[in-house]
This record gives sequence, C-alpha cells and structure tokens, in this order.
Amino acid sequence: MGANSSCTEVMLPAGKNAIRPGSSSSDVGSERSSEASTLRLGLPDPAIVRHVTVEQYLELAELLKGSAADRQKLAAELQVLRRQLQEASGAHSRISQRHANESRDRREAEAQRDRHANRASKLRKSMAAVKDSEEALKVELTQVKASESRLQKMLDQHKDQLSKLRLEHQKLVNLLALQRKQMQVLGTLSCPQCALKAREIGAVRDFFQEARQR
Repeated sequence: MGANSSCTEVMLPAGKNAIRPGSSSSDVGSERSSEASTLRLGLPDPAIVRHVTVEQYLELAELLKGSAADRQKLAAELQVLRRQLQEASGAHSRISQRHANESRDRREAEAQRDRHANRASKLRKSMAAVKDSEEALKVELTQVKASESRLQKMLDQHKDQLSKLRLEHQKLVNLLALQRKQMQVLGTLSCPQCALKAREIGAVRDFFQEARQR
C-alpha cells in the first residue's frame, strides 16, 4: 500500500464532511469545527487522524462496496429465510391441524371401540344366558319325556286292568243270567208258594239291577 501503508484505517464520513486527500493547513480550522459532529457520529477524530492515503481510501471504498454487496446478499437471504419461516409456519399449522384432526378421529375411534366392546360383552352375556336357558329347557324336556313315559306305562297298566275288569264283569253278567234261568227253572218245578216267592225275589233283584245300571 506504499510508504504510508502503516497509517490507521478509518471509516470516512460521506458528503461534505468527507476527508479528502491532499487537504492543506487552511482546512484545519474547518476540520476542527466539525470535530464535535464527527465525534457524535462515531467517526475518527481529525485531531488524531488528519489524512489517509489514496490507497487506503480506495481500499476503504472497496470494503464499503463489499460490505454493501454483503448487506444485499444478507437482505436477500433474510427474505428467503422469512419466506421459509412463513412456509414452515404454514406447514406447522397444517401439521398441527392434521394432528388435532387425527387426535379427534382417534378419540372417536376409541369411543366407538369401547361401545362395540360393551355391546359385544352384553351379547356374550345374552348368549350365555340363552345357553343356560337352553340347557335348562333340555333338562326339563328330558324330565317331561320321562314323566310321559311313566304316564304311558301307567295308562297301559290301567288299560290292562280295565280290560280284565270288563272280562270279569262279563263273566258275572253271564253268571247272573245263568242263575236267573236256573231260578226260573226252579220256580216252575217248585210249589206255587215257592214259585211266587221266587218271582218276587227275581223282581226285586231286577229292580235293583236296573237301578244300578241307570
């Protein structure tokens, strides 16, 4: 950077307060008058740094250009990052909404699963009750069939007894008819008084027999 390369590098003010190379001693007063404003702006103190070389000025200009380009790049990157942030915020909102919908659907599915489980439990209990009733009905049906079989046997026995009683009754009827005939024959062979008494006895017997048949 030449002979004055060891000079301090500074940020030069822009506009009318810019430090120009080759300033004469007549400019010292104006430089001193602007010292207060320079200090307020955070610029180099002219009492300490009174001049810069052309090379330093050009280097500083290049640095300013580079910083301006970097600032533009940073501004563009900031816009890109802002867009990405907006997109990420939108995606996060969509994901949050989807998560909320999925959570609601999962709760509804769990509630429906619980309802189906309760209904299935009730159905299993009903089926168990029906099976118990079916078993009870089977036992009762078996008992009814056994009772029916016993009643059928008793009925058959009563039929046999009734048939025997009818045979005995028929024998007695036949015997009674035979005895009547015998009495009638005996009545014709006996004396008139015995025959009359036999007829009276027969009439009384017939009366009671007809009354019993009625």
